[in-house]
Amino acid sequence: MLGAIDEDEEEEFSDPVSKECSDLAASSGPKSQPAATSHTILVVDNSGSMKLRDVANGSSELLQRCKALVSSLSKDLFAEQALLSAGACTDLVSCVRMEDGQTRLLCELLPLNQARVSLLARNAPGSSLLCAPRGEGFYAPALAEAVRLAELGASVLDPTACTTVLFFSDGRPSDKPCDIPGAGAWVCARCTWRNAADELQCVSCASSRLDEYGGDHERWQRTRLLPHLAAQLEELCALLDYDKRRLQWHSIGLGKEEE
Repeated sequence: MLGAIDEDEEEEFSDPVSKECSDLAASSGPKSQPAATSHTILVVDNSGSMKLRDVANGSSELLQRCKALVSSLSKDLFAEQALLSAGACTDLVSCVRMEDGQTRLLCELLPLNQARVSLLARNAPGSSLLCAPRGEGFYAPALAEAVRLAELGASVLDPTACTTVLFFSDGRPSDKPCDIPGAGAWVCARCTWRNAADELQCVSCASSRLDEYGGDHERWQRTRLLPHLAAQLEELCALLDYDKRRLQWHSIGLGKEEE
């Protein structure tokens, strides 16, 4: 079972989910709904570095990055949008979490209030945002999932509705050459052995897959990973006809500027 937020820090978060919202989720069932008026896709970094405590909180005490993120979502997204939409079920939310070298789908096209209940629930750390950070965060599979969710949402959105992607991270991607979908087999720069796509080292001479980049992972990120991520964003824009009224993208950084 995934770890929850440390018990000794429990007081930093009073339960953000009201009984009214809990009752709503408990009583919800399959119903005929009008076309959705918005779709918010959350892509959340929950890698190990999100444990760092360096976010100002308006007081002398600093917050962990993961807790600052949850607090911001609770107050600035869920509470604010609930007031604006007056509890309407036509504002949809999907959420993807990056952690431990995996991409986890936490919710898919849930009405705003139900997403709030699900993502901020203390008794289900495996499917909520209240989960201890761990491992590495890979951008490419998370963006691929965001594109899939945007395509899925487009089928239920009103033609004039907006899809908003909020991408939260505190650093650089941890993706490796074998993590890019469709990267395919590769030829060793040293012995010319053809290796399978999921190999990071040559099975013949043990040379690194990064040898063609001088063994420099950052160089590989600049020359191969970033163009791949840009292509994914291009796919997302094309999906919604490059219409700024139908697509908004916001990247939110946490942590120190140099990261």
